[in-house]
Amino acid sequence: MSVHLSEEEQLEVLKRWWKDYGKTVIATIVIAVVAYFGYTAWQDQKRQKAEKASEVYEQLLKLVNVEPGKTMNDADKATAAHLAS
Repeated sequence: MSVHLSEEEQLEVLKRWWKDYGKTVIATIVIAVVAYFGYTAWQDQKRQKAEKASEVYEQLLKLVNVEPGKTMNDADKATAAHLAS
């Protein structure tokens, strides 16, 4: 038996392999693409939440940092309490 297959035999082997494993290959590719985009969306959501938290923290620091000897007015206290919650 010859070790080398003719083009037609190679094509037939490839067609048989695709018939046996084609759906698995397609499903694996689809799952990988969905997982990639899902992970990317999750990372974006985490980044956006962190940026929003950072902005709130900066606002809170600006309100709380008053000059020595002075106190916060009622409006600033209410705003700080709202931001802190």
